[in-house]
Amino acid sequence: MAIINRCKPSLIAAAVVFFILSLFLLKAHYSLFGSAKSDNMFVYLAQSFLHGKLELGAVPTYHDLSFFHNKVYAFWPPLCAFLLMPAVLIHGVYVGDKWFSIFFVALSIFAGWCTIEAIDKRNGLSSSLVYKILLTAFLAFGTSNLIFSIIGSHWYMAQLAAAMMMFFAILIALALKPGNTKLLTTGAFWALAILSRMHLILAAPLFIYIAICDTTINPDWQKILERRKQKLLNLFILFAPIVLVFSFSAWYNWMRFGSIFDTGISHHNMWPRFQNDYQKYGYFSIHYLWHNIYYTLLRLPVFQSQTLFKEPDGINYWTEGYSLFYQSPVLLYAFLSLKAVKKDLLIAMFWLSALLVACPILCLMGTGWMQFGARYLFDLLPLLFPLVIIGTREKISILMVALVLISIIINLHGLSLLVALFAPHIPK
Repeated sequence: MAIINRCKPSLIAAAVVFFILSLFLLKAHYSLFGSAKSDNMFVYLAQSFLHGKLELGAVPTYHDLSFFHNKVYAFWPPLCAFLLMPAVLIHGVYVGDKWFSIFFVALSIFAGWCTIEAIDKRNGLSSSLVYKILLTAFLAFGTSNLIFSIIGSHWYMAQLAAAMMMFFAILIALALKPGNTKLLTTGAFWALAILSRMHLILAAPLFIYIAICDTTINPDWQKILERRKQKLLNLFILFAPIVLVFSFSAWYNWMRFGSIFDTGISHHNMWPRFQNDYQKYGYFSIHYLWHNIYYTLLRLPVFQSQTLFKEPDGINYWTEGYSLFYQSPVLLYAFLSLKAVKKDLLIAMFWLSALLVACPILCLMGTGWMQFGARYLFDLLPLLFPLVIIGTREKISILMVALVLISIIINLHGLSLLVALFAPHIPK
C-alpha cells in the first residue's frame, strides 16, 4: 500500500498527460482503432512478423524503405514492431498506432516524475509538488514528445519508444538499491532502447559507472579495486541484455541482407536531396558536422532572415531545423549542473554519455528534415533531464516558469506547422 501511495502522484501525472494528448488526437478525428490503413511502417512490419516474414508486404509508400533481392525491408531497428504486434494481431493494419505513441509519452512522464524524486533522495533535497508539475509539463508539452506523439509515423514512434525505455533505465539505475535485480533491469531497459535507436549504446559510460560505483557522490576507489571481481560480475549482468540485443540484430541483418553489419541503409530509397551527399561522403561523415551543429544546436528563426553569412543549406526553411535549446530552452538549465561536476562524477557520466550519443547524430547525413526543432537530438532528452533537475537544484524561479511556458508555446507552434504540412497525408 505504501508503494502505491508513493507512486500515486506520478501515475496521476502520466494519466493527465495521456488524457490531454488524447484530446489532441480526438480533435483531429483520429479514431481509437484507426479508420484508414496506417502510414506507420512498424504496423506493416508487425504484420509481417506475425506471418513469419522479415520483409514488408504491400505498404502505402515505398519511400525510405530498403530494396534487396526484389524484397522490401524497413531498415529501422524493430522494437516498435514488436510492441505493436498484439494490437496488429487483433486489428490488423487499421490499428490506431498513435495511441501507442501517446502511451509511450505518458510512461516517460511517469518515469520523469519518479526521477525527480530519486534525485531528491540521492542529493538530500526536497522538491515541491509544483516543481514536479512544472518539469513534467515541460517534458510532455515543451519537447518533441508533443510533436512526435500527435504527428505519428515510424520515424517519431521509434524515438518516443527509445526515450521511454531510456527514462526507465535511468530511473531504475538511480532509484533501486544495489544488486543483481537493479543491474539486470537497468540493462534490459537500456537494451530495449538500443533495439529502437542503436546509437544509444554510446550511453555506456553512465551505466558502466553505476554498475561499478552505483550512485555514490564520492566513490571509494580503493574499495572498488578490492572488490573488482564483484564489479566485473556487475558489468556482466548489466551487459547480458545488450549482448542478446546485438546478437538478435546480427541475426536479423544476416537473414535480410546476408551480412551481420548490413542494416539496409545502403539499399534504402532515400529522398533525392540526400543522394549526392550519400554518394560522395556516405551515411556518416565529419563533412556533415558543421551543417548539423548549426541547424540543431545554434540556429534560431531570426537567422533565416539575416544577411551576415550564408546558411549551410540551400533550403532556407524551418523544416531544416532549429536549435534544441530554442525548441526546449528549459534544457539550458542542464549547463548549470557543470558547477558540481568535480564533486559528483555521476554528473560527468551523464554529460559524457550525452556527448557520445550526440556524436553520430551530428555526423549523420541530414538533420532530421522534415522537422521542427532538432528531431534527432531528442534522443538526448533522457540524459539531459536529470541534469536539468540538478541544474535547477529543484527550486522554482520566475525564469524557470517563463522558460517552461515558452517551451510549451514553441512546441505548440511547431506542432501546428507540422500538422498543416502533413495533414493531407495523415490517415484519420
